[in-house]
Amino acid sequence: MSKKPPARVSARAASPSGSPKAALTRIAELVQRGGTPDRVSREVAAIVAGWLLEAGDEREDVRERLAECRDELSAGVEDAMEQVAGLDASDKAAMRQGTQSLAALVAARDALNAAYVAL
Repeated sequence: MSKKPPARVSARAASPSGSPKAALTRIAELVQRGGTPDRVSREVAAIVAGWLLEAGDEREDVRERLAECRDELSAGVEDAMEQVAGLDASDKAAMRQGTQSLAALVAARDALNAAYVAL
């Protein structure tokens, strides 16, 4: 009788209990795979919900995680803006990819900021 492979834990399920670095890695993976701004925002919401569930009444740790992620993403958005501005406008594929990635990063940053303000 063959043994079933172990159930694979999805990255989504694993990411909420992770560190800010793990959350940023997950967001970066989504952006690299062409995740839409809406999809990236939902992932941020899932990460934040996991952190809040994990924290219980100790929400200051969640605020610190959110601030760290938000600050890192803000720097990433600035870098992405510069990169998109430096693209050759005649390269339609690069422009499309660059603007899609930038929009997803902006959505992640804004979702993290909204969660931070809501706490």
